[in-house]
Amino acid sequence: MGVNQSVWLLPIVIFALRFTGQGMLMHIPGVSMARWFNESRGKAIAISKLGYAIGYAFLPMIFVTFMNYHPWRFLWIVVSVIVVMFIPAILFLLKNEKSPKATAINKTSKGMLEKNWTRKETLCNRLFWMISPSIIFPSMFNTALFFQQVHFVNIKGWSHVMFVSTLPAYTLTTIISMIVAGWAIDRWGSGGLMSYYLLPFAGGFMILWMAGSILQALIGIILIALTSGINTALSSTFWAEYYGTRYLGEVKSISSAMMVIGSAIGPGLSGLLIDLKFDFTKQILGIVILTIFSTITNIYALKRAKLLLMRKT
Repeated sequence: MGVNQSVWLLPIVIFALRFTGQGMLMHIPGVSMARWFNESRGKAIAISKLGYAIGYAFLPMIFVTFMNYHPWRFLWIVVSVIVVMFIPAILFLLKNEKSPKATAINKTSKGMLEKNWTRKETLCNRLFWMISPSIIFPSMFNTALFFQQVHFVNIKGWSHVMFVSTLPAYTLTTIISMIVAGWAIDRWGSGGLMSYYLLPFAGGFMILWMAGSILQALIGIILIALTSGINTALSSTFWAEYYGTRYLGEVKSISSAMMVIGSAIGPGLSGLLIDLKFDFTKQILGIVILTIFSTITNIYALKRAKLLLMRKT
């Protein structure tokens, strides 16, 4: 990205960044932690995601600050050098396998019906398709909100700086809810959280729709962040608990792809609706309705799935 001068190479560069960055750098650690830990899987995954949450909070600000002194291309090159410098340390830390392959295969944690589900079996399972909207909607609507934030605050009559000032609260809430969700998953399982975790999301958007001040909007942002944190902890634990860990990589890759697709659809769809004179505040009502509908679907689907999960020996 730092040295590219060709518009034709830009799609390839963006694909590489999305695939190896947002995609694999989130996918691989989640699968690894879910396989290595069983009794404390929720807490382990929550802790492993802290780096992403902290980076999300501070790296953009750091990057923008340095752009006052250096061109963005130079900063991209610096980032690539830093990434390469970390590789020897990662290789050293992972030199000794924490969970030998043979042991990992023999001691896999099984899911519903006391089996490890393959990707093909998962795609043919009704539960997967019924909870799919709850996988796509958070990334889709969250990305749309932050992508259209300038448009949104202009409608509300707020300054952009005031809205951005709520982001530290968003990050802090995400981290806290992620850790608490990890503990709750280890204690009660992921099914209960998966059933209801979108309700704060719906409440947050409803408050944003009604908000007349930035303080009221802050409450909505905090509720949205609450769901974001829980979603981070659920992203690996749910698949491991209900579909087993033997084929977790290929099963979880489907949900990861859905989240990436959702994050791509959200800004484009919301922008198209804005061009059609359907501003973002009007779109929020649709977001709330879809989110509540998804919650009802989750409750129904997981009620039956829990019975299948209880058939474990």
